[in-house]
Formats: sequence, structure tokens, C-alpha cells
Amino acid sequence: MSESVRSKVFKLIKTFPDRFAWYERLVEKSPDLDRTNTDVALFTLHKSKILTRITNGIYYYKGRKKLPSIPEIAEIIALKNNWNISETGTDNIFLTNSPRTKKYTVTGGEIIFRQTSTKKLKKSNNSQNNGNYQYLHNTKLGDEQYSPRYIVEPLIPYIKKLSEKLNRQVIVWCPADTKESNYYKVLSEQPFLKIVPTHISTGQDFYTFEPDFEFDCIITNPPFKNKKKWFERTMSFDKPFALLLPLGWLNDETSHLEGKHIQLLIPDKRTQFIGNLKEQVPFKAVYYCKDFLPSNLETCSLHKNGEK
Repeated sequence: MSESVRSKVFKLIKTFPDRFAWYERLVEKSPDLDRTNTDVALFTLHKSKILTRITNGIYYYKGRKKLPSIPEIAEIIALKNNWNISETGTDNIFLTNSPRTKKYTVTGGEIIFRQTSTKKLKKSNNSQNNGNYQYLHNTKLGDEQYSPRYIVEPLIPYIKKLSEKLNRQVIVWCPADTKESNYYKVLSEQPFLKIVPTHISTGQDFYTFEPDFEFDCIITNPPFKNKKKWFERTMSFDKPFALLLPLGWLNDETSHLEGKHIQLLIPDKRTQFIGNLKEQVPFKAVYYCKDFLPSNLETCSLHKNGEK
């Protein structure tokens, strides 16, 4: 392995605010990295004591920070595996919707992920969060996760086709957005679109707000909390829509999708949301759509940092 690969991997790791690293996360920022060289680079950085091996395949750059706590490590393992988790009140034991109960030996101790049903996991989270289903992305990362430009851009060809079908400008309602949102900024650049943003911060709560304007479709990245409630409210308008939601929602109780004729637009990479003015961890998210795509299953490429 060349020193340039090792240096590149280390440079990428230092761009992560939480300092955790694994192959899939690194390749999101640099698609040219292959697994063998990346794994070797991570291992050599660990052997030279630049990185700390947290558990199998997960490393941490300590720098001037202390090693992460057990709950922080549990969150990152769950994030890597796209699990929902909940604390149990017992140290080092977490409930999860993983395929089976799993035990991890980690730096600083041991973590047990106790497999449970989605219903029990939801009940546990309800008791902790006043009735809000706590998706992993809504823990310390917070629910204010903003979308980068590259996850908005793939929608443009589909909206353009809608404009051609209607033979006029398409009015897009973005109900979780302000004019600072990339949904507003990116879509407003298109001459065939008119964007109407509304946001709870201006008193326009999507659950109760009745739009006093005409619109042709709904597009947004809604809060990941109360996904089902947001989804059902969107369905009630009987308009085409595209909602960016966790891919893992397909693994939750599926009653929310039965009979809904939902379409999926699946990106080829994870989305690195932006929260509190910092880039957060890459996340598996897809567009759940209705009457928006030419087929029930479409894929799209994400071009990060202007890549083609």
C-alpha cells in the first residue's frame, strides 16, 4: 500500500466531526478508494497508534479528544448497521431491531445489542421521548438535519417531466423548508418551477397548516421523527410527492405502506446530512414517492463536490 493512500485515508478521517471511520464511510467521500487498501490503511494507522480500534472494522481518531463513551460507541455501531436503538437503563445494554442479539467487545468495555421486536422498541422509545418514535438519527445528532445540494438535484429531471406534462410551470410546496433550505435554493434555479416554502418556525405546522395556495407536488426532507404521521398527512393531499426518509423505514412495521402504491427513488450513495452547521454522518436515505416517477423503482447517482 502506498503512503499516499494512507495519508488520504487519514486526511478524510479528520473531516468527520465525530472522528469515527470505517470503509463505507470513507468511500462516501472518496469513491476511488478500494476496500483492501482502505482496510490496510486503517490497520496501519491503528498499529502506529494514530487511530484507536473501537471494534471490528470501526476506528477512532482521538486527536485532542477523549475516547468516546459506551453510549456514543453504541450509536455509531447502530448507525453503521442502519439499526434503530433504545437505551434499556442497564449499562452497556441496548435494545435494537438487529436480526439477532449481538455482543461487541469494544475499547472501554462490552456492548450488548439485545434484539427485540419493532413494537417493543417503539414502546421503549415512547416512554423515553414523550410519544415520539426515536429513530437513531434523532438522538444526539438531532432532528434538524439539512439536505445537501446533491440529494436535491436528482429530482429535477422528474419535475421537468411533470412540467412538460402540465405544459406550464410546476408549483412545488416544500413544507419543511425556509428560503435557506437547499430544496428551495436548488429548485428555485429551475425556470419551470415555482417553490413555496413553509416551516413550523413561521407558524406553519405541517400537521395542521392548510395551504392557501395552489400546488402541484410536495417535495421535502421531513423530520425523521413521527415519519408515519408526516407520511399520512402528505398522502391526504392526493398530490404527487417525494419525501426523503430513512431506507430503514422499509424494515419497520410495513402497515404504513400497504395499499399506498409507493414509488422509490434510490441514490447510489449515502447522504451526508448537515446539522448545526456541521456535516454529520452519511446516512442511508431514499425518496418515497407517489405519482412522481415513471416506474415504481428508480435509481439515481449522487454527484458530491461537483463530481460527475
